[in-house]
Amino acid sequence: MIKALEMSGILVLAGSALRLLRVKLPRGEMRSFDTAVVVLALWHLGLVPGIAISVLTGAVEALHRRLILKEPASLAVDAVAEILRRLLVLFVVGSLLLVVPNGIEGDGVVAAVLVLGCVHALVDEASHRVLVAAMARDHRRLFRAGAMPAEPVASIYALHILLSSVASRLIALMGVWGTLLPLSILLLLQYGLVMYMRIRLAYSQTIAALSRAIEMALGDAPGSSSDLADLAVRVGKWIGLKSETLENLNYAALLRRIGWIGLVTDTEAAAGAGSPPTHGAERSAGVLSSIEFLRGAATIIAPTVVESGCAEESAAAAQILEACVLYQEEVSASAQPELALRCIQDRLQTCEQVMRALEHEAQRSRMMELDAQPSASSWRAEHAWGARRCLFRRPVSWYKTRHPR
Repeated sequence: MIKALEMSGILVLAGSALRLLRVKLPRGEMRSFDTAVVVLALWHLGLVPGIAISVLTGAVEALHRRLILKEPASLAVDAVAEILRRLLVLFVVGSLLLVVPNGIEGDGVVAAVLVLGCVHALVDEASHRVLVAAMARDHRRLFRAGAMPAEPVASIYALHILLSSVASRLIALMGVWGTLLPLSILLLLQYGLVMYMRIRLAYSQTIAALSRAIEMALGDAPGSSSDLADLAVRVGKWIGLKSETLENLNYAALLRRIGWIGLVTDTEAAAGAGSPPTHGAERSAGVLSSIEFLRGAATIIAPTVVESGCAEESAAAAQILEACVLYQEEVSASAQPELALRCIQDRLQTCEQVMRALEHEAQRSRMMELDAQPSASSWRAEHAWGARRCLFRRPVSWYKTRHPR
C-alpha cells in the first residue's frame, strides 16, 4: 500500500510537470504529453489509479492555464473536453490489460510496456485529431496535409515510450524510486525539445515577417509568398521529399524575391541609370547563402550559384518552386487552374510527378470553390425563413396601427 502511494505521488508530480511543459508546434498549436506517466500508472497501479492520476494532472494543467497564464474562461470548455478525451484513451488502452497474461517478468514487462505505449500514442493522436476537427466543425482537418505536423509529435511519443520501458525495468531492480531517474531524464529532454521548438518558431516568425516586408517593398499582393510556400510544400509532400528539403523549400518560397529589391531593370540600365542588372534569383541566392541555415534555400533558388551536397533533392525542389511560381502567376491572372497547368506543360520541362501534384492542387482548389458556394438547399432555407419573418411581421404591424397605445 505504501509503495503504491509513493509511486502514485511520483507519477502525479511527474505527470503535472510534463503537462505544464506544453510544446508549441510549428503551426502554432499547443500540445501536452503524458504517455510515459499513463503507461506506468496503468501497468503498475491499475486502471482506477491511472484515471485518478490523469484527472489530477489535467486539473493542475487547467488551473495553471487559467490562473497563471491568464487564459480566458472560454477555454475551460476545451480543458474539460481534453480531460474527457484523455479518460477515453485511458479506458481504451486499459482494456488491453485484460488480455495480458499474469506473471510476466523481465523482458516480457519491457515488451508489454512498449506495446502499451505504442497503442496509447496511436489512440491519443487519433482522438486528438477527432477532437480538433469536432471543435472546428471541419471534418477535413482530420487528414489535411500540414494541419498537424507529424515529426515533433512522433519524436515526443518515442521519448515517452522508450523511457517508460526503461522505468519499468528499473522498478523491477530498484523498486518504486527507480522511476525517478528515467522520468527526470524525460523532463529534461522534453524541456530541451520545448526550447528547440521555440527557437524554430522564432526563426519561422522572423522569416515570415521578412517575407511580408519584401512584399511591401516590391508591391506584391499581400500573402502571396506564404501562399506560394504552402503550395510548394504540399507539392513536395506529394512527391515525397525529405523533411529537411521541405523546410528549405518553404524558406526558399518565402524569400525568393529578396534579390529583386533595388534591382535595376533593363530599361533603366539602357538609359544609363546604374550598372547592368543582375538576375534576381542569383542575387537572392547570394544573400541567403551568407546565412548558414538558409544555404539550402539558396541552393533551391539558384542551384548554379550555390553548391549543394544533395543535388537530386535540391534539383527536385528547385523544379517544384519554378512550377509553383508559374502556376500561381497563371492562376492569379486567369483564375483557371487548367489553363495554368497547360502553360506549365508548354513552358517548363516538369516531371510527371510534379504535374500530378499540381493537377491534384487544381482539383483541390476547385472543390474548395464548390464548398464556398451556397447550396440550393441552404438558399431555399434562408428564403423560407425570410418569408416566415415577413408573414409574422405583417399581422403585428396591422395590430399596432389599429390599436395604438
